[in-house]
Amino acid sequence: MKPSRSSPLSRWFTRASPSLLALGSTARASGAVVLPVPDTSAQHETARAQFGFAYDGVLGTSLDAKLDAASARDAREGEQRLLAEIDRLEKILSPRDPASDFSRVRSGAPVESRELADVLAAYDLWSARTHGVLHANLAGVTALWRAAALTGREPNAAALAAAFAAPHSLAIDALGKAFIVDRAVAVAREFASAGLLNIGGDLRAWGDRPWMISVANPFDSADNAPPIAQFPLRDAAVATSGGYARNFTVGPRRYSHLIDPRTLRPLATDRAATVVAADCVSANALSTALCVLDDDDAAPLTREFALDHLRVGAANEMGASSGFGALAQAKFADEPSARPVATMDGAWPADYQVSIGISLKTAEGQGRRVKRPYVAVWVEDAEHRLVRTVTVWASEGRYLPDLTKWWRAIGGNRYEASSVTRATRYPGKYTVAWDGRDNRGQPVPQGDYTVIVEINREHGHHVWQAATVTCGGESASAEMPDTAETGAGTVAYGPRGS
Repeated sequence: MKPSRSSPLSRWFTRASPSLLALGSTARASGAVVLPVPDTSAQHETARAQFGFAYDGVLGTSLDAKLDAASARDAREGEQRLLAEIDRLEKILSPRDPASDFSRVRSGAPVESRELADVLAAYDLWSARTHGVLHANLAGVTALWRAAALTGREPNAAALAAAFAAPHSLAIDALGKAFIVDRAVAVAREFASAGLLNIGGDLRAWGDRPWMISVANPFDSADNAPPIAQFPLRDAAVATSGGYARNFTVGPRRYSHLIDPRTLRPLATDRAATVVAADCVSANALSTALCVLDDDDAAPLTREFALDHLRVGAANEMGASSGFGALAQAKFADEPSARPVATMDGAWPADYQVSIGISLKTAEGQGRRVKRPYVAVWVEDAEHRLVRTVTVWASEGRYLPDLTKWWRAIGGNRYEASSVTRATRYPGKYTVAWDGRDNRGQPVPQGDYTVIVEINREHGHHVWQAATVTCGGESASAEMPDTAETGAGTVAYGPRGS
């Protein structure tokens, strides 16, 4: 049944398959759904260690990986072979390389590589399974909508139909990236008994161990926002689709980058879907389809091909169906205008936050990809005392002390994070938010606070940038100067969502 209008879910309605909602008694204070991880310690006794690495500028997005390997040498060889396989496949499937097989086929040449043939066959297969929801010939349609974002005028139906009918107007980004993830994992298996590969929010796990996965909240743009769900992923794939990470505006309306091939129109931005499946191509195809299809058409697909699934959308667009359970624990906030503001003198206003924009220098101007640095973001008060660690990004926890400024500030305490599935994002551009609470979860008073971003890149630079902003009764902003590792950063204080 639908949530009541007085419920916190009155704006957003979330549904998930029963196994994704098998919560036991575990739930985080943030409102995220947390599934218990099975205890496999007895079966997982091994001398292998975990190694991690991360890059920006891979397939137009970012890459994170964790490998369980017998030695650092095996891990390094696995990393290099995995990256080499990604490079090999990108040269075949890339739309940006005029010499790629994909670019040649778009110009009218026949398909020569087995890999491109496999990707196109996957589109044909999933187009048939989803009754046309997935289609490879949308490049011309997408181009018309991108032009509309510049002119402010929507394309007419005749122009869209002509673009859709044009031969070789191929766009294979979604399943092409998923295909590369699957192939790269097949190579990594030779060097690591278990692991997790995440490219732009498409994840594939292998081996006999669980990996804790967080599902990003599609309605909170901050990269450190509390997830809407967490679950253990073992020897399977998960993908998330939605228009919240990549969208555009035509006149007064905002649209998702996802286009329905049946109508040739983009979807609204208020839909997202996460799917767990046996492989990444299937998970990606299903998550896209679940953003488009109604309940009756989606249910047979998820029953036959999905291991788990979760759908989020506007309440007035999606009703309940017998195949889905309501995610009652999800806590989506009401409209900002409906939230109260604290009036007590000196108190941090309710629903105010500090948004921190971080611009890491990526592959542009530095080669095709760069290893992502370790990053720590924290807040200090006017007396330079630590108030809150906002977020930390690191592929291996043992190197966290290399963020020396932050490490001293926290007194050497450990910090842990999980892998996140989310709609594909652009590399290098990140936003994190501070909600005005300290590390104990207590609200802080109004005043001047300094945001510090520390960056340490392997074979790169160790730098930091900072800015002080007045957090009072009015909005305020400041700019962090650029560094050898970052562009100028932004610090903005004001109502959430402003």
